[in-house]
This record gives sequence, C-alpha cells and structure tokens, in this order.
Amino acid sequence: LMMTNFSEAAKTVMFQFRAEAIQTPDKTARVEWNFQPGQQVIVPNVVDMLRKLGVPGVGRPGQTLAGALLATVAEGDMSGIVIGARTGSSDGRGGQYGVFYNAVPYGEAFLESAWVEALQQNEENRSNLALINTSEVDDSASVFQLDIYDGATGMLANTVTGLRVEAGAWHQFNGILGNYAPGTTQGYVRITKISGNNPFLAYGVVNDGGAPGQRSGDGAYLPAAGQ
Repeated sequence: LMMTNFSEAAKTVMFQFRAEAIQTPDKTARVEWNFQPGQQVIVPNVVDMLRKLGVPGVGRPGQTLAGALLATVAEGDMSGIVIGARTGSSDGRGGQYGVFYNAVPYGEAFLESAWVEALQQNEENRSNLALINTSEVDDSASVFQLDIYDGATGMLANTVTGLRVEAGAWHQFNGILGNYAPGTTQGYVRITKISGNNPFLAYGVVNDGGAPGQRSGDGAYLPAAGQ
C-alpha cells in the first residue's frame, strides 16, 4: 500500500478493510493512520501491518485475506491524499508478480452500468473480473447482471444474473471468459447493477498463462469505463 499526503495539513486517515475471512461481526478490520504534511508511507504488506498493530479480526499468519479497502478522513476531506496498492503473488523464485492500481475517489464510482474490455482466454492469457460495492450510501447489498460479449463476432455470448455483492465487499470472478462463456477467446463485459443503492467499482485483470501455474502469472490491470 502506497500513501502520500502532498497537502500542507496533517491528515488522520481511517482505513476499513473488509474481507469474508476477517473475524469480526461485520467482517471489517479498522485502523487509523496519522500523516504529516508531505509525508509518504509505503507498507510492504497490509495484512501483516494489521496483525502487528493488533487489529482485531485479521487472524493468524498465513491465512488468506482478500477484500476491499476503504479510506476516509476523520476531519475535512481527502484532498491532498493519494493512495495506491499493489496486489502480488510469488513467482516461485523469491520474487513477485503483481498488479498496481490507484484508489478511486469518492463520487467517481459507477451508478448503474460499466464496461470492462480487452478480456482474454487462450493458451497464453486468462482474465478475471472484479466487482466492489462501495457502501457509500448505506449497507444495502448490490445485485448485478453480466452481459458477456464475444469480441471476435460482437455477439452476446452469455448473460449471468443474480450476482450479489454485500455492502463494502469485493468479489472476483476467476476465469471470467473460460468459466462463464466457454469458447470465447477474447471479449468484453457490460456490468449492470439491477438492485441496491450503492455505487460500484469494477475492473478486469489479464494474467499471463492460460491457467493458474502456467507461464509467469503476471497481471495487467483493466479499469472499467462508463457508458
């Protein structure tokens, strides 16, 4: 996690990390961080940091946690704060492959629909699709429909509906083309929220290798776009 306060004021940022495996009633771990003007902080491992700080619910070392991180400030607004994250996995040789992405500011999430393009599923690449319920409005769950299109023909390959994401939660659909539109080697997805009050975020990842464990596993981030 990379965090920079380039403003001229000190900021107290409150982080909420929500994941299904977090052992609290609302599946959320919380921590505050004080930033001085001009300060930059790089945290090599967010979950390890939470454990070292004794934050309740993050579990034992070695337990996998995957979810969404929400950042707010105790007073004022987030102007001057820049946050980014890198999610990585071992390359089996002591290094890591990963994907870097910036935080999305409040008010820039999608209200009704979004598109994720450039998805692939072949011998060299595979793709994942992720959705996040921002919980900006209330604690309602969101239900989504995915229209998956074959990029070679422009035809609708499959429609998946009834996909529920709880408030503040993150969900990833691994192998989105291979598992939900078999035979589609490259395509794109229209994401439509069919119920729920909260805006949402969406993105795709193209990984090197037709299946997990093949080739390098390195990933490329695909941000969603609105209509």
